Amino acid sequence: HISDQDKHFQAAIQQAARNSLLTMNISFEDEIKQAIKRCGLNLQLDKPTPGDGNCFSHAVIQQAQRSDIRSTLNKRTQKVLNSIEPYLELKQGVKNFMLSTKNITVNAFKVDFEQTVGLAEQVSWGNFWRRHLEDKEWADAIFIQGTAYFLEKDIHVFHTSATHDRPFSDPVSGNLENRGGTCPGAPLLIAYVDGLHYQSVLPLDLPLSPSLQETLASSQKNTKASTT
Repeated sequence: HISDQDKHFQAAIQQAARNSLLTMNISFEDEIKQAIKRCGLNLQLDKPTPGDGNCFSHAVIQQAQRSDIRSTLNKRTQKVLNSIEPYLELKQGVKNFMLSTKNITVNAFKVDFEQTVGLAEQVSWGNFWRRHLEDKEWADAIFIQGTAYFLEKDIHVFHTSATHDRPFSDPVSGNLENRGGTCPGAPLLIAYVDGLHYQSVLPLDLPLSPSLQETLASSQKNTKASTT
């Protein structure tokens, strides 16, 4: 379990990084644009990902609505997109999946967790996933991997501190049959302002994803239609 002191320390580090960007008069969007240009990537910013402490989950919802991804989503992810609050439903869905699945790839990941992070932080597998249901709980590498398995989609994270030679960190594989293997179809593309913010990014030839308000309006419309 992460102590309150550790959480305060993490918050202080994040605030210091924000202050540094503010001092340079650089927004998250500008930071990402500069990194895209520096690394020579054919990417564009999606509509702004809400920076409310749940930005990774919001970014995943934006990515799931891409025209080249939505038609290939599994049923559990489609259910998330049709919910009233998709980002919260995503957190719940990932937690439920990671705790209930008997998949051998996820089970191997669980064993790795228990022998490393779980042992070091004295946190059980169940408590880890329950903690990530909390509002504004920061998405770490374990949660990102769980999300990839839930979606059965690879996730490519682009760090704003990246170099031209290595713009992306190692792909997060969502392959449930071959651990570390590449999933069929397009990967999710998410930019990361280190320690501060996740932002959905798109290939240059794709239109922007619907805004959060448009997503909620569509979900509410679908809910009403299903009850009439």
